[in-house]
Amino acid sequence: MRELQKANAGGDRKAQLAIDIFCYRARKYIGAYLAAMGGADAIVLTGGIGENSPDVRASICEGMEVGRSSP
Repeated sequence: MRELQKANAGGDRKAQLAIDIFCYRARKYIGAYLAAMGGADAIVLTGGIGENSPDVRASICEGMEVGRSSP
């Protein structure tokens, strides 16, 4: 991911596409688990991306905001 982010910062469109696809797939899997579990109180991203990539974390979580309705 570091190499992709460096290339992306240099304007490499293929690197941006690779990052976008990675984030989309991560978001898809997290969304599937959220649906299967009926939601979650938090999502924790760990490891290199969790620690060092705020832009990637934000992109993965983009659109996961859900309103909770009262019973």
